Amino acid sequence: MKKNKIEIVSSIIIISILVIMAIYSFGSKVLNKFYNNNDSSVKSITINFAKQYPFENKKVENQKSLIEKYESKINTIKEKIENVTSKDLIGYEKMVELSYAYNDLIKFNLVSNNSSDARIELDDDNYSRIVSKQDVSTCVNKIDSLKNFLDSQKIDFLYVQAPYKIPENYQLPLIYKDYTNENMNEFLNKINDKVDYIDLRENIINDNLDHLKLFFKTDHHWLPETGLWATNVISNYVNEKYNLSLRTDNILKDKFNYETYPNMYLGSDGRYVSLKNAKPDDFTMITPNYETDFEISIPNLNLNKKGSYSDTLIDWSKLKYGNYYKISQYTSYLYGDKPLIEIKNNLVNNDKKILVIRDSFSEVVLPFLALENEYVSAIDLRQFNGSLYSYIKDYQPNLVLILYNGKAIIDLKNDEEIAKLWNIDN
Repeated sequence: MKKNKIEIVSSIIIISILVIMAIYSFGSKVLNKFYNNNDSSVKSITINFAKQYPFENKKVENQKSLIEKYESKINTIKEKIENVTSKDLIGYEKMVELSYAYNDLIKFNLVSNNSSDARIELDDDNYSRIVSKQDVSTCVNKIDSLKNFLDSQKIDFLYVQAPYKIPENYQLPLIYKDYTNENMNEFLNKINDKVDYIDLRENIINDNLDHLKLFFKTDHHWLPETGLWATNVISNYVNEKYNLSLRTDNILKDKFNYETYPNMYLGSDGRYVSLKNAKPDDFTMITPNYETDFEISIPNLNLNKKGSYSDTLIDWSKLKYGNYYKISQYTSYLYGDKPLIEIKNNLVNNDKKILVIRDSFSEVVLPFLALENEYVSAIDLRQFNGSLYSYIKDYQPNLVLILYNGKAIIDLKNDEEIAKLWNIDN
């Protein structure tokens, strides 16, 4: 009899929990739709770029398509699970904040040196990930293959190394070690004899800049102001070395308006440690103070626009205050990470084409580069599923430029998403 009562009580408890979870999940989704209607007004569509830019090896193309189909299904399932277990839960962000408050209470703040996600505090309210030692040999081989291909096409090639947030020789607490700069150094040393490159860390030192202040405190990305500085460095070098006649006078510092939005942006590091520990960054929108005229095409957004810099290169729907955990104002520049972007500047007539193979650091470089060259195209290989070689043959750029940040220099077996950035050899 006693056993039956226990079973009945246990059943009631389990059923009650399931009912509460169902109501909780449904209510969460309804409320999220109410307070988080903050997506870009431009919606993404799926594009099979391999049809327009096919791989020479058909077997590779078919294998890629099959892998992508399974990957898409897995990602869809994963996203649904994550939405139910985290993003769609009422008060999820508050739970994260409370967990950090508890960590502070018990003085627990240790981070594994092998963790790819955990953050450490560099100084007051400034957070970053730490990166382990990497085998860079595959990245080196991929660069060599691309260089050989571009030589065969008589196309110039420049690699630009964007810095990582943690400066070289920065004194972390003794229990931590970041190898990002060491990984970059090894990579650049190994491509030194074959590939022309710019190491922007050297320019930071030469220009006597404060390395940490070039980055958001709550994010791994550099500031839009830093992106403009980097574009000037790159463009001056390109004009000197490759004679592309870039209109560098168009991106001088006094040629822009700077609108700063206080405490607007909470980057990925800040979202990870929550508002309990992180204070939102100011965010600056930089726009030219002179007449501009552009044409832009972003296929996966079905977007084709003509107009000024502000009308074509900025996604104003992302530049607003709102839920710090949901909105990324950083993606207001050039609509964020997209597989393919093509831009024509109708007021620059140098008849030159630049292809930028990019990661997210380029979001605050490409708009400024477009101000000084007639044609700029950008490919993000994490999303572009066609053949890079086919695209290059079709586009016929004068210069191919890779701009990657330090965290992209990895052992490709360690991170599938970052590894896609190195699909540069087919």
